[in-house]
Amino acid sequence: MNRLALTVIAYTASVFAAFAQNASPIDPPELVTMREEHLRSMQRVAIPILTAYARQLESQKSNYTRQGKLDAALAVDNELKEVSKQLQAANNAAARTGATMQLTILSASYGSPTKKRFTDTTKNLRKVFESGTPTIKLNTDEGAAGVDPAPFTPKETTITYTINGQRKQKTFPEGYKLTFKDDLQ
Repeated sequence: MNRLALTVIAYTASVFAAFAQNASPIDPPELVTMREEHLRSMQRVAIPILTAYARQLESQKSNYTRQGKLDAALAVDNELKEVSKQLQAANNAAARTGATMQLTILSASYGSPTKKRFTDTTKNLRKVFESGTPTIKLNTDEGAAGVDPAPFTPKETTITYTINGQRKQKTFPEGYKLTFKDDLQ
């Protein structure tokens, strides 16, 4: 996705948010309702697009970092920061209209910080979350992809996610029973 498309989405969202906030007292209630529904529809379109782009940027940043291309990783990080601001603005606009916020898992890793051995569990964690399962035990085959990156050492799962447009990261001990709704706020 190019920068122009993101700018158009962000601009459109801000224009509609301004309309919703600056409604004239003489605007008929039906018009206000239609305007707010239109804004919700715009946000339902913009938020998943921005979220998908942020995921792609996270992946590319990791690839560049692993390859030692630090200038490229920094450029991607700067783009990620801009997209995060746009996502936060879109979520804030959606919140003003009463739309439901969504949790997005950006990345997850399972392993030993002392041994510096980890396995990427992002796909598995997303799969469980998207299936609607409310909880997961983090050191099971389901939560750790059946891989033990550091046998006989204590391990943990680190999850990076966004909620309400805010990027967060939490770490959980091995064997923790994660409740998506409660633990990732």
